[in-house]
Amino acid sequence: MTDKTHEVQQRIETAKREQSDTLDLSGLELRKLPPEVLELTYLKELNLENNQLTRLPESIKNLKNLNKLHLDQNQLDGFPDWVGKLPGLKVLREKS
Repeated sequence: MTDKTHEVQQRIETAKREQSDTLDLSGLELRKLPPEVLELTYLKELNLENNQLTRLPESIKNLKNLNKLHLDQNQLDGFPDWVGKLPGLKVLREKS
């Protein structure tokens, strides 16, 4: 397990244990969203800036309380239509 992979798991476990409404996974060289993040349905803010994401899984719609999604500095090929339909989303930041 690399240091970055360990850091990702540690941050997710901390958010889960503390039922934090914010999760910062920025700068951890993620190529895809870890599936454990989708279990954190109480998240209000998800920071995925400065990674290597090329797409978002549609299952991110399960994060019903999400109102801030930070995606700056990734490799996204564009946004699927469903991103704009996330029920509580108020802030969407993305610059590739």
